[in-house]
Amino acid sequence: MRPHTGVGERRGRTVRVASRRPLVPRVTHEDGATAIGNDPNTMKALAFAPREEGVHNLVMHGHPNGLPFNTPFEIPVAAVRANPSYREGMPVRLIMC
Repeated sequence: MRPHTGVGERRGRTVRVASRRPLVPRVTHEDGATAIGNDPNTMKALAFAPREEGVHNLVMHGHPNGLPFNTPFEIPVAAVRANPSYREGMPVRLIMC
């Protein structure tokens, strides 16, 4: 597998993010939000998370200690930056379940 290069091929509003890991998470972009994972809980959290002007939501799985679950930090960074609604320097609200 190729080394991590950031965000890969777009398919509609879903983007596959390249990784050295065999399991590549699905990334979904919406206006004002990015989700990593496409399981029902992640998609429900994406749909119901409050949107706030000037703040970008990032929805993904995580540990109770606040760290992402089995995801190197480069993946969420690349996924958020690839979202057309994100502007560099915009605050990101991390929503984990």
